[in-house]
Amino acid sequence: VGYKVRLEGMKGKNTHLLFCISGILLRRLLSDRNLNGVTHVFVDEIHERGMNEDFLLIVLKDLLPRRRDLRLILMSATLNAELFSNYFGGAPTIHIPVSIEMLPDVTKNCLQNKLTFVIAYLFIVFLNFYNELLGPFV
Repeated sequence: VGYKVRLEGMKGKNTHLLFCISGILLRRLLSDRNLNGVTHVFVDEIHERGMNEDFLLIVLKDLLPRRRDLRLILMSATLNAELFSNYFGGAPTIHIPVSIEMLPDVTKNCLQNKLTFVIAYLFIVFLNFYNELLGPFV
C-alpha cells in the first residue's frame, strides 16, 4: 500500500494499492492515457465537486469503453447515485448503510473530532459488501 499527494509520496515496486488525490491521477493520465497496469479506480468523496474531479470523471468516462477490464468505483456518503449512474450509462449502484455505531472507537473519536480520514476502514467495509454481492474483487 502506498500514497501520493502533491510533492510527497511513498510507494515501491511491490505497491498494489495507491491512495492519491485526483490531480495525481490526472497527471498519470497525461503520460498513460489507458492507465496500463491499473485494474480499479476508487474516487472517494465524489460529491465534493471541483474542476479536477469533474475533469477526471470526463476522462474516465472516455477511457472506460477502451478499457473494458477497468473498474471505476465512485464513493460518497451524500452522493446523488442516480445522477452519476446516468452519467455513466446506467452503471449499477450499491448502497452500503453505515452508521457511526458500526465504526471502531478510534474511528468514532476521529469523526467526533472532525477528522475524516477513514478511507482505509471504509474501503474494507466496501470490499466486504462487494464480495458478498458481486463475488471476489479481482
